[in-house]
Amino acid sequence: MHDISLTQIFVIIPTTVSCYLTWAMTILCDSLRQMQDARVKWPQGEEFEENNALVVVQHPLLDGAFGSLDGLNLMVQTSTDQELKNATFNGWLHEHFVSSVFAFNAKGEIIACKLNAPGSWHDSCVAKPIYEKLRTQTPEGFYLWGNRGIQGSFGCLHVPLPIRYHETRGDLLEVCVHLFNYHTRTIGYNQIRSVYMPIWQEGGQEEIWQSFENILFSDQRNNDRVARFYNIVSHE
Repeated sequence: MHDISLTQIFVIIPTTVSCYLTWAMTILCDSLRQMQDARVKWPQGEEFEENNALVVVQHPLLDGAFGSLDGLNLMVQTSTDQELKNATFNGWLHEHFVSSVFAFNAKGEIIACKLNAPGSWHDSCVAKPIYEKLRTQTPEGFYLWGNRGIQGSFGCLHVPLPIRYHETRGDLLEVCVHLFNYHTRTIGYNQIRSVYMPIWQEGGQEEIWQSFENILFSDQRNNDRVARFYNIVSHE
């Protein structure tokens, strides 16, 4: 819903709407941090082998790869503050950005990220915390490779982000990360997962995929993965 719609529905001024949206974003961000399905978690133990097995099926030469690394530059408004203006200006792209780096596993889940860094920074600088995880929390022989996967999931990230409120922008990006993981784990579908974990063949549904035309409609409904998200209205 657009901000202007909220001002019309609740008969309040844009400044008040902005304050409430910022407050609500903070609450949403705090709530998502506590949800297991939205968590950002680095693999442990056998999870490295499990993810690599999914990758090798599609790319046999990537033995040891358990996920991908993706740098993302998001446009921001141009600041009137010269220091901030210089920090966000990317000379290669000739525009103002904030930079983020995401690490995905083969299931399409975000397992690590660094958000909201100045756009003038190189991805290798932004990704230092992830490099540290690779160095200290990853078994020998496992690695990440390059990919791309989050901007298409959130249309708001295609619009230049506000430059004045660094923390609010950070909350927005963190909310996108948590929602991305929540969607992946509960709905079971995203761009990466659809490649390495075919949606209709995981979770014991391969039989349904192979013989869909032969099963009863009642069986189809019983195996509906998204049935819990339906809104059912009854009239008495």
